[in-house]
Amino acid sequence: MSQGDSLLFDSHAHLTDEAFEGDVDPIVIRAREAGVGRLVTIGLDAETSSRAKDIAHKYNLWFTAGIHPAESAMATPESIVEVKEMLSDQRCVAVGEIGLDFYWPEPLPEPQYEIFHKMLELARETGLPIVIHQRNSFDEVIKVLDEYVLPGKGVFHCFGGSAEQVEEIVGRGFYASIAGNVTYKKGNMEEAVRVIPLDRLMIETDSPYLTPVPYRGTRNEPAYIKNTATKVSEILQLTIKEIEEITFRNASTLFRIPL
Repeated sequence: MSQGDSLLFDSHAHLTDEAFEGDVDPIVIRAREAGVGRLVTIGLDAETSSRAKDIAHKYNLWFTAGIHPAESAMATPESIVEVKEMLSDQRCVAVGEIGLDFYWPEPLPEPQYEIFHKMLELARETGLPIVIHQRNSFDEVIKVLDEYVLPGKGVFHCFGGSAEQVEEIVGRGFYASIAGNVTYKKGNMEEAVRVIPLDRLMIETDSPYLTPVPYRGTRNEPAYIKNTATKVSEILQLTIKEIEEITFRNASTLFRIPL
């Protein structure tokens, strides 16, 4: 994908997910037809990061490499080395998806913290931004981040928190990315979206998850990023074109992809 006249940037998609198995070709085609000019596919461990790298090179996309908290208990020294090696790839734009998730009883906090610290050390070493996953763990994530000086900063992906949490994020130089759940009637995200500074706002699909209205109940895909952009434009009372341009520029800036 290249910019051209397409200004939609899906900053977070999981093209390695089993929901897309054998279907990536038409997914990418539909995304391009929908005006998606740039897309980042996300790694969750060494194996999916490697597949994300292959997809990025095949389709002219970008990818991240990292170990998700859900995979932390299965990480090995070897897999961490594999992730580190992928970070130098020309199409790797971030360390991620990394963070803490205390919604589920497992993995236990200890391996999550251990891997989160190791991934942050890689980010500090490489200067790459980070893609942050946090669920029932916002305060804990912030506390860990405050232990590091991260030259590349990063983004809180699929942000669904409060206006006060927005201040915590942007005050530390991070971005907040909005996904399809902003279109849900019970999403209650309008207040938080309104206080995100325009130069810290990004959008994503998190596909195949969080499918936006009116496609909710079906598999999400990058082509549906327009629906999220439209809802954000309504909340902020800006044109869809303005939101496309703002979020395209912000994601490109964070991931250091020339405009």
